[in-house]
Amino acid sequence: MSRLPFELLLALRYLRPKRTFVSIITLISVIGVMLGVAVLIIVISVMSGFDRQLREKLLGFNAHLRVIQPGELLAHREEAMARVMANPRVKGVAPFVQGKVMLETQPPVGSSVVDAPVVRGVDPQWLRSLYGFAIAPHLVFYLKIDVDTLIGRILESRGMDFWESGMDLKHGDDIYDSFRAYQQKLLREYASMADEFHFRVLAARRSVDRIQDELRKQVENFLEPSEKPAEPALAR
Repeated sequence: MSRLPFELLLALRYLRPKRTFVSIITLISVIGVMLGVAVLIIVISVMSGFDRQLREKLLGFNAHLRVIQPGELLAHREEAMARVMANPRVKGVAPFVQGKVMLETQPPVGSSVVDAPVVRGVDPQWLRSLYGFAIAPHLVFYLKIDVDTLIGRILESRGMDFWESGMDLKHGDDIYDSFRAYQQKLLREYASMADEFHFRVLAARRSVDRIQDELRKQVENFLEPSEKPAEPALAR
């Protein structure tokens, strides 16, 4: 009677052949299973860590340090902000408000979902000053179009969508009126951004081929050097 545990005895029984000490087929099978399990563990670990970091850094909007007073507003917040800002490593400090709201989705198909997410608000001017160090792109094109032309193209192609019509924002019961009101707000925001950040505005009422030609022309003009280098002269 063997004194080995049953699991080890069963493993040795099928891993060790009778005629030779090592079986090539068994060795390849074991290594293949080991590699497959290792790759699976590594992929799951990397994806889990990447998903958590993405949610915390981009979607979570969490600061490195938060000074709060549970249950009430922070007293003497100007003094606290001054003390934190005194640290030379701190890039910026701003007050914020945070609280729970009741949210109910209204999908076009299916039942609604009710949730109570946390909403946080900060000063928009402070955000601009804090993230002003970001590198600005050299070229930004804005394809400007009016609402009437946009509606015509949408109706000719695929019809109005629930979300792009702003039906969830309750601009109106009719999807056509809601689309017009929502897109007008978006166009006003784009127009203000174009003026502030100096977008290159292109008329989008033209055909796709004409717009593509103008885009190519402007990009080529931007990439070409302003002064062509002089050709070297041949010395004799």
